[in-house]
Amino acid sequence: MRIRAEIVGDDLRLVVENECDEDRPEILSTGIGLQNVRSRLQTLYPDDARVDYKEANHRFVVELRLPALVELGAADSVPAPGSSRNEMRAERSTG
Repeated sequence: MRIRAEIVGDDLRLVVENECDEDRPEILSTGIGLQNVRSRLQTLYPDDARVDYKEANHRFVVELRLPALVELGAADSVPAPGSSRNEMRAERSTG
């Protein structure tokens, strides 16, 4: 398993890669776990987070993007759950 984390623009990008089990059943999963993650991200960060996945070269790759901290230690640098980054920027520019 390989896990990478990096800041890309205003996002925290997390990538998890794992080798696919060659002996796994051919039956496709319903993906309920990833659907649940997407639903929770939509609730917490309506337009600012996403999760994507793919299978390539016998590896399963999941990429998660979340709003990154703008300033470490600043209370207003983390978007409150349910607010968007654009709202946070607007608050900072007017406040």
